[in-house]
Amino acid sequence: MEAQGEVKRLVAVLLEFTAGTPDAITAAHEVAEAQIHLQRVLALKSQITGEILEALGGLPEAAQAVSGSRRSAALAAALEALSRLERYERRAYSRRKSASRRFDDVICHPGET
Repeated sequence: MEAQGEVKRLVAVLLEFTAGTPDAITAAHEVAEAQIHLQRVLALKSQITGEILEALGGLPEAAQAVSGSRRSAALAAALEALSRLERYERRAYSRRKSASRRFDDVICHPGET
């Protein structure tokens, strides 16, 4: 699975200059997984934003290919999806922030967590 490889790569980067204690490894995994999740959410947001631009006619070749009513329906669907995605984006940022704080605590104060 591609995501697992990316998680392993990020964990290795996070642990490069620290002691690889079990707590540090666990915390690094949490940060890496949160980062991958956030990247996926942001990629989806970018895709939906592109769909909105297409529906608005922001991309000339797409505007010619989509009729007015289909464009309106596509725009409404994309805006609704973007609205729903906002909650996931906030949660993803929050999850990464919490994981980063835990990692910092483990690295800066080993044995105290």
